[in-house]
Amino acid sequence: MPRLLTSRFVLNPCEFQLPAYRISPFTTSDLERNASLPPANQIDSYFAGRYPTKRFIYTENGRDAIRIALRTLKLSREDCVTIFTTTGNHYVSGCVTKEIEKVCRWSRRMERDTKAIFVNHEFGFAFDGLAELRSYGLPIIEDICHSFVSRNAADTVGRIGDFVVASFPKFFPIQCGGGLWHAPDFEITEEVSSDFRNYCRTVLSHYCSDIAEIAERRRENHRRMAVLFGDLALPARFCLSEGDVPGVFMFRVPEETDLLAMKGFMAHHGVQGGGFHTEMTYFVPVHQRMTALGMSYIADLANCYLHSTESHHHR
Repeated sequence: MPRLLTSRFVLNPCEFQLPAYRISPFTTSDLERNASLPPANQIDSYFAGRYPTKRFIYTENGRDAIRIALRTLKLSREDCVTIFTTTGNHYVSGCVTKEIEKVCRWSRRMERDTKAIFVNHEFGFAFDGLAELRSYGLPIIEDICHSFVSRNAADTVGRIGDFVVASFPKFFPIQCGGGLWHAPDFEITEEVSSDFRNYCRTVLSHYCSDIAEIAERRRENHRRMAVLFGDLALPARFCLSEGDVPGVFMFRVPEETDLLAMKGFMAHHGVQGGGFHTEMTYFVPVHQRMTALGMSYIADLANCYLHSTESHHHR
């Protein structure tokens, strides 16, 4: 039955009255807004100048960009792709591993049959050791899906890889679309339809002048959430460095927490997120459209779950 979570928020509302806090900044109102935008192509100059030594193509999503990069490398079933991540955690998103498994196998360490390296700049926090990976003499795929404008200390993100994979809905209020930058010595002829390309071009062009502001809003929201959750004894997993532009807000939870059950509880209240497996951490939205009250709602929900008897089930 519905009841008050606090004096401001409702717990257990009807499923048809749920709010919608997603990792993507896209909202229902963007459906009409994006459909009414006049044709534009300013984003083309941005993409061309982002990594000037690479070429750019649109893809349907980030997974498709990974697929095209892997196919371009002509890997065999016996080959291996070695994955490096910002955290070094053993968990890797299924969006990455499932695409690799369609082509070959993967590992978290360099193997005798490693034929390519995949770097996942996780959650908006960039991998630092990119330049060192060049010493292996292997093609490198960089995944910036959650780290669209994040930088590391050496400012090498996207500049070392032979391929750079992007997913636009994770940063912009758009429903679909991805991108793949690639070194010119890799010839790629596959591309999305002109209608799809023009749709993405128009919508992204509308927001390309806001990229710096979007980045700063995300950083500010992360700082606010770090305070909110810190006051609940749920410390932030990451501290913001100068070049970090967070894709999510990740916080530590008690060791006995059932992360899967927590995900169900949060989703039941309209909040997308998930547990970072093999670490006792959980992540929630932090995008540029999050409001102070929205962030308070999410913090109150997490606190409510973690202090309920449901959170103490065995994992």
